Amino acid sequence: MTLENKAVISTAVVVDVDASETGNSSRMDSIARRLRDAVESAFSRDASVDPTECLAWDWLNDSDTNFGRCADCNRLVSNYEQPHQIRTLIDARIVDGTLLCDECAYSRREGASADA
Repeated sequence: MTLENKAVISTAVVVDVDASETGNSSRMDSIARRLRDAVESAFSRDASVDPTECLAWDWLNDSDTNFGRCADCNRLVSNYEQPHQIRTLIDARIVDGTLLCDECAYSRREGASADA
């Protein structure tokens, strides 16, 4: 099989940290190492997967951080129609004044068309 395209697939974890932690703490470094190790282990036998060992931090308590919770499913989301989207959170947007992930927005739309 010849692979012609490449895609980056990302995942993330949300971690509660002490207010004094700034990304350089031994606890956060340990969590990051465990996440990298888990990815490496999960794909060690698949030559078509190349773990990047890249880590990125998004501080959810920054004033310009674009995140919230979907009004229907309560998952952490980021509004792709606004600046500073966090790409490792679920895509969301405002629908009729309510923050909804795309999945819940679709479910609402389908439910509304079934009722019509």
